[in-house]
Amino acid sequence: MYLDLSSCDLSSLDAGILAAELTENATVKNLILARNPIGPAGVEVIAKACQGKASLTNLQLSFTMMGLHGARALGRTLAMKQTAIHTLKLTDNHIGDGGARGLARALRVNTALTSLALDGNHIGPSGAEAIASALAKNSTFVLSLSRNEIGDVGALAFAEVLCGGSSVVTKLDLGDNRISDVGAKRLAWAIQAVSRLAELNLSGNPYIGPASGQAFFDGLVMNTTLVILIFKGQMSALTPRRE
Repeated sequence: MYLDLSSCDLSSLDAGILAAELTENATVKNLILARNPIGPAGVEVIAKACQGKASLTNLQLSFTMMGLHGARALGRTLAMKQTAIHTLKLTDNHIGDGGARGLARALRVNTALTSLALDGNHIGPSGAEAIASALAKNSTFVLSLSRNEIGDVGALAFAEVLCGGSSVVTKLDLGDNRISDVGAKRLAWAIQAVSRLAELNLSGNPYIGPASGQAFFDGLVMNTTLVILIFKGQMSALTPRRE
């Protein structure tokens, strides 16, 4: 069952009523609550209703004003066994580094989640480092972190994971994150060792210059999986040079 209640002006009280119904319901697989001001309290009751549910696989809570406490509540749910959520969208919720760290702790033990959207959440370097480190413990993963503030420190953390040889990341969006040539060149170097990454977005990072573009081109000579590189706002399917 696909339940879309987005933009319905639901409150935290409405979320509580819905959560009570969800606890007894085993048919809802996709729950969309985006653009409802349910706040931290509303997200927390929804998160509790999702604990251990094997039926719910897709949860979308973007623009719900959850903040730090809502993100931590979701982290506790994701850390529980038999929670089956594999797609989680939390765009524009101001969760910050603290919320990112709460989710990262869950990712270290959760093997069900395969897609996480955290765009526009004021996540800085420390939050990015926590998530990057946690991904080494997870399954095949799609991660969207655009419109945050991870900077070069965050980019270096993801580069470290990618070049670890056992990276599970297949799609990584780091657009609009104040990354410069320092972080971009390290990511370019990392893709030489990546075996799964198929798409990388670095658009909207104005401090990335031509030298990084050349570094990526050189890195693609050794890479056979990256087919889409979104760079400086332009999307291209790049073909490695053949000697």
